[in-house]
Amino acid sequence: MLLFALPLCLALFVLAPTLLATWIKGSSTDAVRVLQLMSLAVLLDSAATGSIQVVWGYGKIRSALQITLLSAAIGVVTAASLVPMFTAIGAAAGITIGVAFSSILFIYSASRTSQLRPIQVLASAIRSLFLPAIVELVFLLSCVSMIHRAGWSFLILCASVALMLYAAAFYAWSASPVEKKIVAGAFVSSSRGLYSFYGNLRILLERFPPFRIAIRYAVEMKDTLVDSSERDRKAVERLYTSKEDPFGFNRELERFRFQRASAYVQRAANHSRFVHALEIGCAEGMFTRTLAPWCESLLAVDLSPIAISRARRNCADLTNVKFAEWDVRKDSLDDKFDLIVATGVLEYIFRPSTLRSAKERITTALRPGGYLLLGNTENVHRLESTWIGKKLIRGTLVNDLFANDPRYELIDSSLDQCVCPFAHVLLRRRS
Repeated sequence: MLLFALPLCLALFVLAPTLLATWIKGSSTDAVRVLQLMSLAVLLDSAATGSIQVVWGYGKIRSALQITLLSAAIGVVTAASLVPMFTAIGAAAGITIGVAFSSILFIYSASRTSQLRPIQVLASAIRSLFLPAIVELVFLLSCVSMIHRAGWSFLILCASVALMLYAAAFYAWSASPVEKKIVAGAFVSSSRGLYSFYGNLRILLERFPPFRIAIRYAVEMKDTLVDSSERDRKAVERLYTSKEDPFGFNRELERFRFQRASAYVQRAANHSRFVHALEIGCAEGMFTRTLAPWCESLLAVDLSPIAISRARRNCADLTNVKFAEWDVRKDSLDDKFDLIVATGVLEYIFRPSTLRSAKERITTALRPGGYLLLGNTENVHRLESTWIGKKLIRGTLVNDLFANDPRYELIDSSLDQCVCPFAHVLLRRRS
């Protein structure tokens, strides 16, 4: 109780003049003092909450009732004595004094019941909350001293930042491991609740075309801004950790996609074998087995260490295949290849500048006269026909980015209905 009451009472006590000036225009000094005294009363009552529970928990009902009645009597008598001289301030002071007596007596009674000294009852709370309270108090006093105007925006901003500073200071300096776990659990729970609310709200808004378009554009911009190797690696690692073949490459329609890609490879090979080939995004080696017979030497690479490990296991009998962890976004290639295959991988690079860098890296690694087989999914929202899709190079526009490069010659292309519409393009680098 004290953990939560302390920051609120501090904020009310310090911001009382500004709050009342904003809320009640022309409020008096008496009103400010009343609010400050009542904030103090709440704080004193919170300080004794644990002691009250101890007294009641040990069955000291008579003591609890006596303390409550005595404190109430002291509060009433004090208020009645002070009201003639100090009016409303006297009433507030009487209540605060009554609460103070109640808190002191309950703490004393609890200390006797639990065989502790009175200071020991509050020692833990004092140690835990002293530094967070000082941090919040310094910030509040700084706000009040620097800004001398009333306004709800100032109050909300100042109070919000003060409470966040208090919470951060408590978590960093004072929270026990158990309390940190509680905070983490509350954060996860609230995050899930907010995400569920966001999902339901998004479903509702997407029924209306203007909102649907705005949401899709916002999602694409978000994906572009947060795109990184680390984020992509974590995402695929979660997928591979959850189960094998998370992309469902063993499905019949996916096997049809592999057959289409294999036909292009055979056409490019022209009844021979590629001396040195590269497969980008080999996953667990499903297509690697199809590609290997057409290569004298094949290097299969992927971003995920788990995928590479499974691919080695699944292709252990293929002596002409080597596997390596490699990031198309940033890693360079020292070798030159006669064939490079990248199907279902470049479409996950959402930042156009990174995609163009990957294109240059791939083109540099391809020998003049060598073949490049690309495959990318047609965007489910058909962003390829919108200005943002063209600007951000989404879906099958990745194929066009390479095909429109004068260093390449278009050999063939196709758009097939696999699990979803999938476009292949076979290119040859000009000599």
